[in-house]
Amino acid sequence: MMRLVLIFFSLIFVPGTKRGAFPLNPQEMALSVGTMMKKGGSPERPSCLGYLVGEDLLVTAGHCLKSEECQTMAWDFPPLPDKEEGIRLGCREILERRDGEGLEGEWDYALLRLDGQARGRKVFLVRQSGQMERRAQLLALDTRGIISSGPLVRNDQGYMFYAKLDTPSGSSGGPVVNARTGIVEGILVTRSISFATDSLWAGVSRITNVRALQEGEGLLKRWKTILSSFWRHLKYQR
Repeated sequence: MMRLVLIFFSLIFVPGTKRGAFPLNPQEMALSVGTMMKKGGSPERPSCLGYLVGEDLLVTAGHCLKSEECQTMAWDFPPLPDKEEGIRLGCREILERRDGEGLEGEWDYALLRLDGQARGRKVFLVRQSGQMERRAQLLALDTRGIISSGPLVRNDQGYMFYAKLDTPSGSSGGPVVNARTGIVEGILVTRSISFATDSLWAGVSRITNVRALQEGEGLLKRWKTILSSFWRHLKYQR
């Protein structure tokens, strides 16, 4: 019982967060990751990922689509456990976008409104301020669950951080999650090789700069989020 009380208060005082499920259940949260598709066609070249931060709100990398491409793109989400088929939701509008062109040195994100609601799927909790701990362990997710895990290796740039993550092609736009808190720390945008360690690093655009995600979160809505997350934790522990 004491453990559950401590978890409840940790939900109240986790800094810089917004909506979502706690703790993270990777298989469950994978249902809230979508693959970018051309409407009526196969995955784009290369395909990108995106993840739900609201029933009709999705975050992806800004370089994954141009502003004029919104109406031609859709996102495929995996089937829920009680369904045989997944869902496809189109891009209705781009609410906010910065295009880093897949290169270092610039913010790289897009916040989209979808043309329908992804009901029955949890939305990701995202960092809104502050920074993760110095020795954070991070997880990269796609539509299957965890695809890579590794430590934070560089965190001295305002717009981007680097983690030791080996992710496949087509993972841009996917969530990079703090393994301890379940908070999304950023958006996977690029891969590079560290010549010092001869290992793959993933470049991750921070999510704290997405202004539209920081608006309209009143105190009452915040408490509803806390209570809802606490209740989901109780069910998850059974």
